[in-house]
Amino acid sequence: MSDPRPQRLASPLRLLFAAVIGVSVGCVTDFVADDAADTLCTGEQIDCDGVCIEPETNDNCGDCGVACAPEEHCHDRVCACDGGLHRCDGTCVDFATDPQHCGECDHPCGAAQECVANLCVSM
Repeated sequence: MSDPRPQRLASPLRLLFAAVIGVSVGCVTDFVADDAADTLCTGEQIDCDGVCIEPETNDNCGDCGVACAPEEHCHDRVCACDGGLHRCDGTCVDFATDPQHCGECDHPCGAAQECVANLCVSM
């Protein structure tokens, strides 16, 4: 005659196993159903209309569709001017020589002046 105890122990274990598997499958199904419309991007990538992109490219600088000007590059998710130039009014300027932005943004030189080494000087 066989001992009924192993069978009684096996039944609760089977129920526990079935419950754990059922909950696990339910969680995975819920996760997929809730997030089915979202794109899962990795690392620093961001979702731009279902496409994962790096937010430090010149076409998507910091966010989807934020493009840097040709004389700029994307640095730390912000469009920055190349070669020591400075960004004023959406363009890159040289403070040392730009008569509209002499030494700083929006600092124009007078009519008879030019910008030399960041200073407006008379011609």
